[in-house]
Parts: sequence; structure tokens; C-alpha cells
Amino acid sequence: MTKKPASISLQNRRILITRPFAQAQALGDAISQAGGIPLCFPTLIILEPSDPNVLLQATQNLAQYDLAIFISPTAVRQSLAILKKYWPILPSHLKFAAVGLGTTRALTNAGIEVSWYPKKDFGSKGLLALPALQQVAGLHIAIFQGEGGSNVLAPCLRERGAKVDTVFAYRRTAPTGLALTPLLDTWQTLGIDAIVSTSIESLKNLWEIMGKFNQTLLLNTPLFVISQAMFNYAKSLGFQTILQADSAIDQAIVSALSKWSFKD
Repeated sequence: MTKKPASISLQNRRILITRPFAQAQALGDAISQAGGIPLCFPTLIILEPSDPNVLLQATQNLAQYDLAIFISPTAVRQSLAILKKYWPILPSHLKFAAVGLGTTRALTNAGIEVSWYPKKDFGSKGLLALPALQQVAGLHIAIFQGEGGSNVLAPCLRERGAKVDTVFAYRRTAPTGLALTPLLDTWQTLGIDAIVSTSIESLKNLWEIMGKFNQTLLLNTPLFVISQAMFNYAKSLGFQTILQADSAIDQAIVSALSKWSFKD
């Protein structure tokens, strides 16, 4: 069988992206380059943290930490301006860690060397399993994350003897006033071939926004997620076809979409 060229691997496939607009653009461009038709429907809005002073103070006092862990690319983006302002040259003793490839890439692109990140089993549990994080007694660690995010890392690292500060770099909320009617019209007349969701929060909001109007339409559309936790949550909602990309980076998502499109 002749392999379909990568440039047309998503030819005319309509792909719904639920990321916030600022994060959806690059993925939408990658889908377009692969021949697909990206449809942006952000089900999350990123805002500054409820108390911005906590992020400011933690960043100003960055030298007190031995390790800074970033939970998501958004945590990197929301912290970066302050970080660069106060620390054009980072403390030499400070190490950085990330929970996955997308977060690692965001740090690396900012010129920050990442000492530790899971090569597989992405997420907090994968990071905690790394040999370097087994002996952390006496270390002072900052975890940069979103409000209401994962609560796995801090308790475990404290149990291992570290002093841990949780630093909220942003908060997420559901958007209001989304133009749902055009999306429903497109879905019902032209069809949407797949949905891409990269966080449980965005998927939960999509369910609450869209599910009340047409659960069948939503649940029968193939859904692409980026973690086992998301897979399990989507399954509990009743999605019929759930596929998992290797990571949250755009190339991994487009690769997963392309493989599915080619097989289909």
C-alpha cells in the first residue's frame, strides 16, 4: 500500500481544538500544514493567579530554592516575564525539572536547561519516579503550577524530606459568551472529524458547554487526549473513540492525528 504523503495526511479533516487561543494557534498552523482544517473553540481562559504577589515573591527570591519544578507549558509562559526580569542570569546552583516534553520544550526554548524530566510516563508520577528525585531531604523546592492543578508532587516530596513551596502562576476559568451556534451548525452539516483536548479542565468545560445541547454528537466524535488520566476521564463521560498522543507537543498531536486519519 502506498503511504499517503505527510503534507496531505489530514486532508480536509476538520479538527476541533479546545486550547486557549494563544496556545491553539501553533497547533492550528501545524494541522493546516498537514492539510487539515483547524477549528478553534477555546474552552479555557488563562488568567493571572488570584494572588500575583506569591508568584512575584517566589521569583524574586528564586535563589533560595535548590530546584524549580514546572507543571505545564502555561506555568512556564506565565512565569517567564517575571523570571527574566529579575534573573537575566539564573542562580548557578538552581536546577529545573519538568513533568513532560511540552513543558521541557517551553523551558528549553526560553534558554533554561532542564535537568530532569520523565522520558515516558509523563506527568507528576513519572517525574517522582526519576532516580534524581528519590533523595531530596533538605532541599528547598518550588513547584510552579496553576490553581486547582495536580496535588501529587508537593505531598510526596515533603514526605521525602524536602521543603516545598507551591507557587501558583496562573488560574483557569471557563469562557463566557462563546459562539456555540456556528460550531453546532458546522458539526451538524459538515461534520467535525476529531477533537483535540489537552487538559481535563478543557474537556470538562467542553462537556458542560456542548453536552447540554447534543451529547450524542459530542460523544460520537473521535477524541484525542494527552494523558492516561484524560483517557480515563473521557471514558467515564462516554466518548466512543478515544486516542492518546505521546505528549502535548504539537508535533506529537499532529502525528497521532495523521496516523488515525491514514488508517481511517
